[in-house]
Amino acid sequence: MPTPDQTRLQDTRMRPRVLDLWWALRPLQSVVRLMNTGAHPDDETTAFLAAIGLRDGINLSYACSTRGEGGQNDIGTESGAALGALRTREMERACDLLNMRLYWHGISPDDPIRDFRFSKSGEETMGIWGHDHLLHRFVEIVRTDRPDIILPTFLDVPGQHGHHRAMTQAAHEVMSAAADPDFASNLPPWQVSKMYLPAWSGAGQAYDDDQPPPDPTLTISGAGKDPVSGWSFARIGQMSRAFHRTQGMGRWVPAGPGQDWPLHLAVSHVEGPDDSLTAGLPQTLADLVDNAPAIKDHLLSAHGYITETMSAFPHFTHVAATARTALKHVQLAEADAPAHIAHRLADKHRQLAHVLRLALGVEASARTEQIWLRPGDVTRLTVEFDAGDADHAAHSIALPYGWSLDDDTITITTDAHQTDPYRAEYDPLDPPLPRIEIQLDAATVAVPFDTPPVILPDRAALIVPTAALINLNTPKRALPVAVADVSPAGSAVSFDLPDGWTAGAHDGGLHLMLPEDADPGLYTLPLYVGPAPAMTERRIAYDHIDPTVHTRPASLDVRVLDVTVPDAKVGYIGSGMMPSPRGSARLART
Repeated sequence: MPTPDQTRLQDTRMRPRVLDLWWALRPLQSVVRLMNTGAHPDDETTAFLAAIGLRDGINLSYACSTRGEGGQNDIGTESGAALGALRTREMERACDLLNMRLYWHGISPDDPIRDFRFSKSGEETMGIWGHDHLLHRFVEIVRTDRPDIILPTFLDVPGQHGHHRAMTQAAHEVMSAAADPDFASNLPPWQVSKMYLPAWSGAGQAYDDDQPPPDPTLTISGAGKDPVSGWSFARIGQMSRAFHRTQGMGRWVPAGPGQDWPLHLAVSHVEGPDDSLTAGLPQTLADLVDNAPAIKDHLLSAHGYITETMSAFPHFTHVAATARTALKHVQLAEADAPAHIAHRLADKHRQLAHVLRLALGVEASARTEQIWLRPGDVTRLTVEFDAGDADHAAHSIALPYGWSLDDDTITITTDAHQTDPYRAEYDPLDPPLPRIEIQLDAATVAVPFDTPPVILPDRAALIVPTAALINLNTPKRALPVAVADVSPAGSAVSFDLPDGWTAGAHDGGLHLMLPEDADPGLYTLPLYVGPAPAMTERRIAYDHIDPTVHTRPASLDVRVLDVTVPDAKVGYIGSGMMPSPRGSARLART
């Protein structure tokens, strides 16, 4: 097992500054935004995204309906909502490598948009998720991100996973719904310019598309290599996919010519031939001039300095100087930018600030002494800061609500919010709190903590069992329940019991007694720690993700039955064949 210092050294070696800077420069090329859509973590078309993002500079986002909570787990025992929390963090790490924003349609463990099981029907999926609920969330995502292009990963054809089919159906609908001013939303309408469908089939692979794919209208080349790393875009894609470890993903891609990506233009609101992915769209800041004549000079100047910034690589000093000037013109343009292009300038602002930090060699890291914290806890904070070649650089610590910092000590106050394992959005250039905020002379850049601490519930306990059965036709009326890992330690524990039920201490837990005349039914008994209900927590920590936690109310479900069991034998005849865990999980989820 490597030490923490060995792990930090290995991680640092894998991302040299020159490669980070090169990849940070790529998005400066374009103002085009593409949103890939899918139903599960790992549905993203990773190699394609690596090519158009790290080669062509297209601004990327991924909209995912479920957290994959119904699927397999190759690395642990998490399942259900806990697996969803783990896969959420895996998806975030996969996005980091591609510099891709992430949005979720299902935003909580009890959201109806969930990975309920394998389905062959988009209609069944829509019925469970709720058509209007899904579409409303999709419209909110599109109006927030404002993509120019939408690309579903899968086709809506018989034989395909119903979750995938539902997402492709919804992508068609959101094209018009997001642009409809009468659609109920607090966000302004946004017209997506194009929607492409994959012109490749899933038949013979994970699924069995029963219809051929649409004819390709455009083919995106996947040939070539990233010139600085020397890696193919397919290999970079697999580096991103390797973060989906619960799904056993990440495979070696041998050197070769690369894969092409045939696409079918399904919907278009732009004029002219569709001879490239970005055809008919404004592609650079200079192309925005006609729509924003009042800021023409700043747009043209920013475009010129961005071109010079990219040409200056790998001369760090020159890159920093021209990026600083480009950023100045972008900021001046932002002040008077019309609403329909403001998001593109905001992108360039963040991208240039990131480039400027890397070119100047400004480094910052922060880590806490403890990772698992509760309200009322304190922990020591260690911050490392190197101003590099920046003449004026400072840093500050931005903390979530309910955290306070005094010198090098963080206190988690009693009203601090518990860590949300199902956060609805993620942006690598705008990491969640807590984080370091670096103030340069021209911009502020956010850097995440090395390992963000996790805030646990203030009252927690583990109970065993969590479910029990009592048959009134047997003499059994007693139910022993073990209670462990009580927090705050030493607190009294109790169940909220129905009338006539009693409880007493028993071997470090509780001994529940049902009355002789208990009514049949299902009883859910909340556990109290002290005067308030407790939670049961599942801490989730693996070396490829940020730690997280899944919690649920600590309770015992008791099913009381009044059943006479016949004096008979019951047999079961199986097929004699057990499907492989990976194969059955694939059918059950992905």
